[in-house]
Amino acid sequence: MQNNIKVGSVVLSTAGHDSGNYFVVVELDCEFVKICDGKNRPIEKPKRKKIKHIKDTYLVLDEIADKLVTNKVIHNKNIQTALKEVLKQ
Repeated sequence: MQNNIKVGSVVLSTAGHDSGNYFVVVELDCEFVKICDGKNRPIEKPKRKKIKHIKDTYLVLDEIADKLVTNKVIHNKNIQTALKEVLKQ
């Protein structure tokens, strides 16, 4: 199964206590991702989740992804704001 999930992708949690919530992927592993939303799950403590338990929304936060890839400082408020912006469209 091919997925297009990458760092900065907006995903929907489909399992667990956080199901129904949207998150940003901050790190990729083989079958796991680390996700955060800047509020309940801050960037300092991202949630490790199996890829099969999330659904790709095909939205990518390029600005957030650039900061994550280049190891620049990123604040939880930046993630919250960016998520709100793309989800209200």
